Amino acid sequence: MKALTSTLIIGLFFIGLQSCQKDKTPDADADYSCTYGEDFSGIYDITKKQDGLIPMSFNNYWVYADTLWAADGTMDFATIDTTWSRKLRKTGSDFWWTLSGFSPIQHVHLSDNTIYELKSGITGCLSKSMTFYEATADTIFDSTSSGDIVTPRKVYKSGSIINTPAGDFENCTVFDYPYSFDYQILKPGVGFVKFAFENYGGGYRESTLIAYHIE
Repeated sequence: MKALTSTLIIGLFFIGLQSCQKDKTPDADADYSCTYGEDFSGIYDITKKQDGLIPMSFNNYWVYADTLWAADGTMDFATIDTTWSRKLRKTGSDFWWTLSGFSPIQHVHLSDNTIYELKSGITGCLSKSMTFYEATADTIFDSTSSGDIVTPRKVYKSGSIINTPAGDFENCTVFDYPYSFDYQILKPGVGFVKFAFENYGGGYRESTLIAYHIE
């Protein structure tokens, strides 16, 4: 009798264990269907333009002097890079410009004096993410995200003139990332006049506007 009881207890234990494992198994029917950016159509009208914080046109371009700095403060190299609008697509009612060259943003949607970026989330779905905007008189603390990584930043209006070889720019918006060398300085109606990205080795790459053309 004791043997039969032990057998029943062991059997019930394994049945319960299998039930728990089954509950932990991801639902194979989970719905990860994407709701945005599934279909894009190319726009081949070379006269297409769009005003905004970064004016867009197939004839617009920005030329930057790029400098790579090592962690010890020495310069590794300097080069010239040009950014321009090379592609325009539409999904739904939204237009997306694609920028070629080294830039803080590659896929640009302009709306309501705001710059949106096309991002891919952890599920692989595309989304329209607000990334850049014009600062007010007050300092704003916000954050940007890439997948499950959130990066804090400080956004404020520059209190001084930003001097570049392309000109002197007032009332720029500064996006500053406190825990890295990253920053972007945006002049509304022109584009990025300066920006930098931190390298994995502890150095950073800094870009300064030296020429631009906007129609």
